[in-house]
Amino acid sequence: MQPFDAIKTPLTGTTLIEASAGTGKTYTIAGLFVRLVLEQELEVEQILVVTYTTAATEELKTRIRRKLIQARQGLLGGDGRDPFIHRLIATLQDPG
Repeated sequence: MQPFDAIKTPLTGTTLIEASAGTGKTYTIAGLFVRLVLEQELEVEQILVVTYTTAATEELKTRIRRKLIQARQGLLGGDGRDPFIHRLIATLQDPG
């Protein structure tokens, strides 16, 4: 089985992410969310993300907001400390 790559995975269809606690699911979902906004030009209101508890929902909303802010900062030439955002911006700037 190949490791999941949030940069290379297709953005069409349904993506189910199932993994043990602490494996980076929330990080990955936030990254896919940012890709949908940047690459598919979707509005936040057009994206459905489902999780199972109120606490998980709040954590996911916080992480998605943070990731969107990091992407904006990275695109504006700011600090791109997040490795995912750094890779994503490089991919967007050089789609070849």
